[in-house]
Amino acid sequence: ASDAAEWIGERPVRAFGWGIVALVGLPLAGLIVALTIVGIPLGLMLWLVCALLLASGSVTGAYWLGLRIRALFESSLEDPTFWPRVGWTLAGLVALAVIEWVPYLGALFVAGLEIVAVGALLIAVWSRFRGPRPVSAAI
Repeated sequence: ASDAAEWIGERPVRAFGWGIVALVGLPLAGLIVALTIVGIPLGLMLWLVCALLLASGSVTGAYWLGLRIRALFESSLEDPTFWPRVGWTLAGLVALAVIEWVPYLGALFVAGLEIVAVGALLIAVWSRFRGPRPVSAAI
């Protein structure tokens, strides 16, 4: 979640794009595969992955928002330990709940943050899976 929160802050447009691809592509692919009788288990699995991404994206977005709130109140921003991370994530969840009360714009902000957080999670997982890129010499 820490890596994904960094991606939200550094490259939100790229994360938004990957979030749209995942949140539209996975359910659509699950539907197409589930239309065949043999592919029903795979379609259900793709929908489950999409649901897990949405849940993880909510927590990651709340964590990012909690870190932004933390930056407003604390001057020294060293990496928090486990329990302060939980606390700032809960603060982010409360802030998201308050933001949702704003008509139309609140829901739009929360949906946008959810999409960006899902994309940032995918990018962070992919970069961890892929490992560091080798440095190539320029010719």
